[in-house]
Amino acid sequence: MKTLIIALAALTATAGFAQETQAPATDTDGGVGTEQAAARPAKDPNERICRNIPQTSTRLGRKQECHTRAEWADLRHQDRQMVDEAQTRRGMNGR
Repeated sequence: MKTLIIALAALTATAGFAQETQAPATDTDGGVGTEQAAARPAKDPNERICRNIPQTSTRLGRKQECHTRAEWADLRHQDRQMVDEAQTRRGMNGR
């Protein structure tokens, strides 16, 4: 049960982060064509990104964390694995 709570807290904390999205490639007029989408430069995985993380102990406190784009992606992946694992364990216990 503790693992599930920790996993959900981690997921909730990461869900507050601004998600970077790319415009979908469309072939309709006025949309982004596949040629234009392919011509966009790839985002640098070594770019340093800082985000404000709300602290759970106070409504006013925020902590700034800085990681590279690749590290943020790895943290999201770890959080997703933790949630998946907690959900799998919950299913095995029959609850």
